[in-house]
Amino acid sequence: MRVLDVAAVAGVVAGVLAGLRASAVLSRRLRGRPPGARARPVDSLVGALVGGLVAALAMVAIIPARGTAELSAEIADPMAIARRSTLRVVGEGCGGRASGSGFVVQDGAVLTNAHVVAGLRNIEVWTESGRRHPATLAVFDARRDLAVLRVAQLDVPRLEPSPSPAEPSHTVSIHGYPGSSTDPTSVPSEVNERTTVSAVDIYGRPQVEKEVLFVAADLLPGMSGGPVVDAHGRYVGAAFAAGTTAASKGSGFALTANEVRQVVQAYAVDPKATAGPTACVTRPS
Repeated sequence: MRVLDVAAVAGVVAGVLAGLRASAVLSRRLRGRPPGARARPVDSLVGALVGGLVAALAMVAIIPARGTAELSAEIADPMAIARRSTLRVVGEGCGGRASGSGFVVQDGAVLTNAHVVAGLRNIEVWTESGRRHPATLAVFDARRDLAVLRVAQLDVPRLEPSPSPAEPSHTVSIHGYPGSSTDPTSVPSEVNERTTVSAVDIYGRPQVEKEVLFVAADLLPGMSGGPVVDAHGRYVGAAFAAGTTAASKGSGFALTANEVRQVVQAYAVDPKATAGPTACVTRPS
């Protein structure tokens, strides 16, 4: 919603005062009736209506009319916010230039996968509008395959977590930047399963338990770290891999919002922290 500027407010006040003056003048005229004549209730009502009409006309004169399109634009579209919040993550190292996806979880904090930024330097995040911002690796969790980047002066809306976990058959969409694309892509999907798995971390170290979503989506390389959002535009997870076996072909995998919450809380404890150097990994997506 827009807020009236100073001139508009002054105009409203002037209109109200004018209305009050008009009402007062009419009242004085009514009081000037011949002795013994009583002011009728309708006279008082007319005085009030005249005062209100003057004030209303003054407000109409100073407040510009807004069309339906402008009013509609002020109503936030959850998917549009999810699209704007999804960023491309780019860096150098490990034999070349690598990229993935991420999304804003706090003001100035971008979540992505640990395997997306592992071993990289000169990390940047690119917004949908094409602006590039240098990023600092603040939290690096190889076990969960999640990381948080600190980005200064990032004017991008953050995504809020869903208040309830995603369940099988829930409709979701996965946002990210596939390949070398500079435009975000949205992949419609559905949750197949939410479960805890025991797997290796990004460096192949065994026996790491993670809460994971299995989604019915063919995730493209570069979409790792992108948000999985519900129909209300709230994130329920972060994509991290696509199915590569015959049995998992056409499926994607995401870490749940509960896993994301752990690293966001770690960042909140010390937002100025900087993670140390990280080793390269083979990036599946």
